[in-house]
Amino acid sequence: MTIFLHCGWPKTGTTSLQAALVKHQDRLAAAGTLYPDGWRVDGNLSHHGLVDVLKAGRDSDAAFSEFARALADEAEGDLLLSCEAITTWLLKEEGYDTFSRLLHAAQEVAPVTCLWTLRRFDDMAHSGCVHVSVGGGLSRSAAELMRELRQDRLFASMQALESVVEGGVRYVEYDSAGGHNTELLRACGLPDDVVELVATELKTSSRRNAAYSRKQLAAVVKAEELAARGEVSLDRRSLLQAFDSGDLSFDDDGPCRLAGHDVRLEVHRRALETARRHGLAAYLNFFDRAELGEVPPPTTLASDGLSDEDVERLIAHLGKE
Repeated sequence: MTIFLHCGWPKTGTTSLQAALVKHQDRLAAAGTLYPDGWRVDGNLSHHGLVDVLKAGRDSDAAFSEFARALADEAEGDLLLSCEAITTWLLKEEGYDTFSRLLHAAQEVAPVTCLWTLRRFDDMAHSGCVHVSVGGGLSRSAAELMRELRQDRLFASMQALESVVEGGVRYVEYDSAGGHNTELLRACGLPDDVVELVATELKTSSRRNAAYSRKQLAAVVKAEELAARGEVSLDRRSLLQAFDSGDLSFDDDGPCRLAGHDVRLEVHRRALETARRHGLAAYLNFFDRAELGEVPPPTTLASDGLSDEDVERLIAHLGKE
């Protein structure tokens, strides 16, 4: 038995991978790898319940002992657990201590292999800002938030874990086309036919939490203004469903950029310096020679960025005249 723990990073196609794993749980189990329902709380595709274990373990090891017993009860083959929130957890002051204690508890049951998908840090941070904007929670500019992000604690924790994890740590480089998820599946020792099955699912299904275009994000952020402009009621959730399904798009649209070249370059260079300082060789191997390229100025999310025709198309699609 081996426990494969997919720890993140966020914004690397994790939700799409998790959805495919849930859909093909039976085939995975038949091949000897269980993607268990335990620790998938409230119907979440991720094993986000691991964060609850970490929270409970801050004050007592009892939660980790119970976690180990639950792992042992599943011991009919390999286990694959996926929780990108582990990356966010490691940003906390107590993050490394509690996570390493969880790992030690798990390793009393079976060797653990940690899996990480690394994305260029400025890309991940920008994508995170777009995601927060969709939920209406971006209280300051993306540039401010990206500049405030510090990688030290995360990078130091990841590097230290390399000597803690008995089954080793595997890193893959994020691929916008999704090829990194196939690498992750192969790292779990899954047979080729199962890897191909899940990879095909990922290619043919709509991507979960896909990037929003400039006009799509403006429509969500400025939904109330657009509703008043069109004299209709617009439901944000229906808007998001239409965009996520690919059923609604706009002409003369383009990528959403919340931060310009100077900010992206600053965050990129700082991440490389942090990786060097903490010896996170995998990050340097992937991105030390990465060319950032010229990033156009930030795009506006003002409601007037959508034409009358855009608003009419939006209203017609939702059927709310």
